[in-house]
Amino acid sequence: MIIHSIVPPELIFRDSEVSPLRPVMVEYMGEMVEAVPNGKSGGLMIIRVLSTSPTAYLKSELQPGREIRFF
Repeated sequence: MIIHSIVPPELIFRDSEVSPLRPVMVEYMGEMVEAVPNGKSGGLMIIRVLSTSPTAYLKSELQPGREIRFF
């Protein structure tokens, strides 16, 4: 089922067990990125880059969907 709505998912699925992941802002490779916890591996998954530097968006290590691990 696909729901196209402007209403946030946490309001639609209020009674279900789906919990929204809270994004965190971390510094990675000298750039600020926003990431969400990845429960499978215990790392973080990048969802967006927060930088004023155009070269930060060209780095493959900072692309959304990439996993960050802090071991």
